[in-house]
Amino acid sequence: MNIIFGDTVKQVAGIHTVLELDTFKLMPSEHLVTSYCVIDNLPLAEFPSLESNKHIHQQLIEQYKQQNWDFCLSALTALMGSWNGEMDTFYQHLLDRITKCQEVPDDSWNYWIVKHSD
Repeated sequence: MNIIFGDTVKQVAGIHTVLELDTFKLMPSEHLVTSYCVIDNLPLAEFPSLESNKHIHQQLIEQYKQQNWDFCLSALTALMGSWNGEMDTFYQHLLDRITKCQEVPDDSWNYWIVKHSD
């Protein structure tokens, strides 16, 4: 799996399986940049579920941004182990974030991750 950022996605989206990951808010400019992963190795056994898994992943990201935690938890359960396991670490991090948000709700929550330049 390779990670790409921003408009680079346009160069590979028609050729490879590309999934949206996180959005970063770069400080101090406050510019939002989205990260994506390019799936490298997909077993033939996963090809029949490829489009379905892409759709579930896309919905997961959209519902995460809207704080629809119940949908996200269901989608994460369905997606864990897909993509030849390449996305499992990301899915686990997302699950950890969601669990934290459920335990300690935060009205100032945003879907992006703030990154400060050094």
